[in-house]
Amino acid sequence: MDLKKMDTKSRIMATAIDIMGRNANIDVTIREIARQANVNIASINYYFGSKEQLFIEVENTLVGGIDDIYGLLSDNSNSMRVNLINWADDLMQYLLEYPGIIFLWASRVIKHSCSKVICPL
Repeated sequence: MDLKKMDTKSRIMATAIDIMGRNANIDVTIREIARQANVNIASINYYFGSKEQLFIEVENTLVGGIDDIYGLLSDNSNSMRVNLINWADDLMQYLLEYPGIIFLWASRVIKHSCSKVICPL
């Protein structure tokens, strides 16, 4: 990915997806994203409003990729068996490319569970 050819908002998103999705780093700081995207911290707040909103958009982008893969299951030009094989293969490839998705989901589940009961975490 050539960050130099992207606009500022795209650079921020691409960098955040790379750090959080590919490197599975959900504890990343805005300062680190800004440094790697070669933007100032104010740009992140300008385009996304907050760190939380940026993270939501990163998660939505990554989940959108999974939604696209689920579309393979409804391909009427193939048998269900072929669709399942294609779906499983594409899903595994996507999760290997973006292992951070698992961490994002797990942290969301933990936060959701802990908000309902007293949580030791």
